[in-house]
Formats: sequence, structure tokens, C-alpha cells
Amino acid sequence: MEKCPADQMPQLKLGVSTILKKHNQGPCREYDILLYILAQPDSETTELTRYLRQLRDCVSVVSKEHEQLVGIILNMNWLERDPALTNEYKPLLLNLVSAHPYYLRACVRMLIKKFFPHDISKHKRDGAGDSKGPPDRTTRKKDEAKFGHVHELLKAVAKIVPTTRTVAIQLMKETFPYHTRDVYTHETFTRNLLTVVHYMPDLRQEILELIVEKMLHLDVRAPRKDIVEAEDSSDEDNDDEEEDPTVFQMDGLEEEEEENDEVDGEGKSSTEEEMVSQTMNHEEAMRLDIMMDLTLDHIHKTCYQDGELNWEVTKQLYRELLSVFNKLILPTYASCHPQFLLFYICSFRKELLVGFLDFLWKKVTSPMNQTVFRQAASGYVGSFLARATYTHISTVKATVKMMADWLHEYLNQAGSDVLHADLAHHAPFYAVSQAVFYVFCFRNQQLLDGEKGYKWAESLNFQRLVSSKLNPLKICLPLVCTTFASITRMHQLALCDTIIQRNDRLRFTSSEPTLEAYFPFDPYVLKRSSRWMKSLYREYEGVLPEIKNDVEDDEDEDDFIADEDSMGVSLGSSAPGAGASKLDFMQYTISPGFKL
Repeated sequence: MEKCPADQMPQLKLGVSTILKKHNQGPCREYDILLYILAQPDSETTELTRYLRQLRDCVSVVSKEHEQLVGIILNMNWLERDPALTNEYKPLLLNLVSAHPYYLRACVRMLIKKFFPHDISKHKRDGAGDSKGPPDRTTRKKDEAKFGHVHELLKAVAKIVPTTRTVAIQLMKETFPYHTRDVYTHETFTRNLLTVVHYMPDLRQEILELIVEKMLHLDVRAPRKDIVEAEDSSDEDNDDEEEDPTVFQMDGLEEEEEENDEVDGEGKSSTEEEMVSQTMNHEEAMRLDIMMDLTLDHIHKTCYQDGELNWEVTKQLYRELLSVFNKLILPTYASCHPQFLLFYICSFRKELLVGFLDFLWKKVTSPMNQTVFRQAASGYVGSFLARATYTHISTVKATVKMMADWLHEYLNQAGSDVLHADLAHHAPFYAVSQAVFYVFCFRNQQLLDGEKGYKWAESLNFQRLVSSKLNPLKICLPLVCTTFASITRMHQLALCDTIIQRNDRLRFTSSEPTLEAYFPFDPYVLKRSSRWMKSLYREYEGVLPEIKNDVEDDEDEDDFIADEDSMGVSLGSSAPGAGASKLDFMQYTISPGFKL
């Protein structure tokens, strides 16, 4: 039947219940008319609402033979119609899944697809959904109202049909937007997944796994070096523009709607201007930034209820995040930002950071773990102790002492069997050595402070470590080694210079691999979500020694940067913050974050 104007729409002569029963007995013209009316987007709202009400009352008559009817109902644009129709649609769907569970998957799929923004095609045409321009306030409010209806209905379905949870998480995985979709789509879908956690709390870990998995996909496409270069390019194009002082003042969407009602002369609210100031040139980084910000906000609001830390809730969320870390983040080579979820939650209480360090150390010392994971865990320990401002110096000392004791015991067990440096067979030893050197470079002022500081440092017996036949100064990252040598020489804790010079000479005659330079908590370079890290993150405070070689300094730097590119190690490292100036970024040119 061809489309006709609303005033010429065919009318049903029978009730919906009678029509369905007749259709069960054979072909029925009235049934075809019913399908046509329900399928037309311009059908008269009053009539449509009446038919939906009749369907709700006779939903028991619906069977698998009415799949076409159910499909049309699920495809209805019920959220964009009159509120009366929307309110009639919801109980119809509830009755349908309650009476006929075999339609559950189709119903839940329809609801999860509604997690996408309103009229996404329009966003793409107008550019409102890309990383350069967030949607306006009206669009956001319309979407929020729509999402409210969707969550209300999904919550009710989950209450009626317990298997909804299993079906929902599968469909969330299938429906999650592809990484090339616009920023606003990623924002709304992620926000809606986190909203589901409020009424399906048993899905929280699986939802967090899904979000982190998608963030890792974006993260590997947005290495720190590429992000910094993209932002530097933006700074060069806008040298005369002042840096936005509100760059860290991004609150949740609900607070935005309540607190930012004023609009300036150009028609943009202050919140919209802030969002524009927080956009990033690197599109994958922008998507990742939004998702990180939403997830960190969820962590904060979950743990801090009414302004007080709920310890039992926090412990459970920490365990879930640790499981996600172990399953997804730790095995991911050179990830840059998702691991900061653990960095953030560990700041809530000392027990969490100690637990995280204990988890990592067990990974390092267990011979059952693959070598690559033991190395990665060592990097996490060193980077965490160096960068977290909330890690008390007593915890740093205890952990460094534990690592040093393990290194000495490793040397004891190796004994005379070791003849020379050998990364292939002793990678965990070198990874732990580099972690110890790295932490000492970052925290030496606090570690050596006080009367007992020097005696504690002497107890580490650095001289034995660096003089051993395993020769960690030959394998560890040269910049870490030379900085460590400078500090230990200054405090007369170890003499490393002769060993380093001998290693340099040997490099001209042999090719010895060096340990990869991976420091997981290198600077946080995402803009919007950096507000969560600003007060928790430590920069390097010290002066780097000059590395003397027989080639030009510029060539050395270029060679080192090339190595970093191949290993996914960052160059940019202002304090974790968006809004860092070009000069800020240029002051940090070599990972592991030492300030030149």
C-alpha cells in the first residue's frame, strides 16, 4: 500500500485484538492496514496511541507469527512523538517482554541503540558532533530527556526479566560505536553505559571492561608524542590567543545544565565555550579524553557519596578496576592513559595504593608469569612510586628496599654462572634495576632527607648492583643511568661513571640490546580529564647531567627520539594538564619525563 496523507489514512473497522485473532486464522486485510498505520511516521498521534493501548491490552494474543508487527513497533520513533504516545509505548513494551520473553533480545537491542545521540545524521551534516564543535545546549537537553525514557524502560525490563542483564551486556558490546564515530557519539554512549550501572550494578565490572577496552583501542592510536605534536601545531596557529583559565573547570553534564544558564551575545553558553576550549586537535585523543573524563567522574561519584568516602563501595570498585587492569591494561603494550584509572582510585586511601603495589610486585617476582608481563609490572611499580604525589615517602622507602633486596638475592642465586650482561636471560633483573634507579632519580631529595636517609640509602648497596657482572648500567635506559650516576656520585653512594664509560666504549665494538623505556605513568596529556590528575601528579625536580658523546648533541637527540617513536614512549610531558603552553611542552623533550 502506497503512502498517503494523514487525513486520507485508512481506518481500522475492527479492534486490534480481533484483527490479531483473525490473522492467526489466515490472511487478513485489516492486519495489513494495522501494519501500515503503525509503520507510517506521520500517522495521526491520537489514533496511533489508541492502537498501542489496544495492543497492550491484548499482548497475550501476540505470538512468533507476529514478528513483522513487533518489528514495526520496535522501529517506531516513539521518543520523538507526542508525550502521550511515549507514555503509552513503555507499558506496551513491558507487557510484550513479560508475556513473550523470546522478544527480549530485540527489545533490548532497540533500547541500547537509543543510547546514540538524537538525529545523529544531523550532527554529522552540521559538524556538531565532531571533535571541533560539541552540540549545542538544546541538542544536549533533548538527548538527556530521551535517554531518561530509555533508562526508565530498560530498568523496568530488567526488573521483570532477570535474563535482561546477560542480553544487555552482549548487545552493548555489539553496539558500541566504532572508533571513527564522532566525539559526541562516544560521549553519549559511554555516559549511558555508566548510567546503566546505577540500576544494574552487577554489570559494572563488565561495563568497565567494555569501556576500557574501547579506550585502549583509541589509546594505541593516540601515542603521547602524536598528541603533543598536534597540540603544539594548534599553539603555533594561535600564538596570540590567551590560554583559557577555565580549562580544568569541567563539571558533569547535570551541573552544567543547572549552573550555566546565561548565554553571551554570540549565543553560546559559558559551558559550551569551555567545552570548545577543551577540544583537541588529535581526534582519537579527543574521544579518549571524553571517555576518560566520564569514567573518572563515575569513579569519584561512586566512591564519594554525600562528600564522604564510602570505604566498602570503594574497595569493591577497586577490586573490579584491578581485575580490568590485569585483564586488559597490563597486557597492552605501551598504553598511555587508561591505567590512570587505577592511579586515581589509589589516591583515595593508603590501603589501595599499597594493595596495588603488592599486586604489581607479585607479578614481578612470580616466575610463573611471562617475562614481558614481569617487565611491564616493574615499570608500573617504578613509574607509580615516582609520579604519585600521594605516595608517602615511607611507602616509597619500603618498596625500594624490597626491590633492592630482591636484586641482591638475585645476584646471590646467579653466583658465578653469570659472565656478562644478558638481557635475554635476565630481563626481570634489569627491569627491577631500572625501576629502582628511576625512583631514586625522582625521589632522591625525599629519600635522603633526615638523619636516617643517608644510612637507608647506603643499606641499598648500589655499588654492588652496578658493579655486578650483570652490569645493569649497560642494559637500562642511558638517560636513567646517567642521571642515577650523577645523583649517587653527588651523595657518594656509588661510583658509576667508570662503568658507564666502559659500557660506552664496548658499544662501539658490539651491539647490545637495551631495556625498553616504558614508564606507564609518563605525563598525562589529555585536556578535559586532566583535571582529575592535576594535584596527584609529580614532575621531575632536578637537573639532568650532560650526556657526552662523540657526535653532535642534535643528532643524539634525534636518534633518541626515533627510538622513542618505535617504542611508543612519550616526548611531551608538562604536568598533566590541558592548557599547557608550547613552552611547557618543549621543556620536556625526553621520556622518562626528566626536565631539561
